[in-house]
Amino acid sequence: MGKDDVGTLNAMAEVSLCLDMQEKFDSAEILYQDALRRLEASVGMEHEGTRWVAGIFARMFEKKARREQATKLRTQFGIVYHGAGTSSTPAPPLES
Repeated sequence: MGKDDVGTLNAMAEVSLCLDMQEKFDSAEILYQDALRRLEASVGMEHEGTRWVAGIFARMFEKKARREQATKLRTQFGIVYHGAGTSSTPAPPLES
């Protein structure tokens, strides 16, 4: 596993999600941004892992009342938002 391996980046996103759930939003945002940028460069925007990270990142923006940023992410990655904390974002991919 390298630093840009999909499994590594998924693990990074899962750490981001843990920080997000602990309301450590500043740290979570930095990791989400890095994981998303690297996934996009490595496997593209349409990859399920990239879309998963974009979706959970958007949900964090919603929790912080940063709706414009959440909407921008969802639009950029083609994620349908259903409201009330749900979206069409799949579960994290199992690739390693």
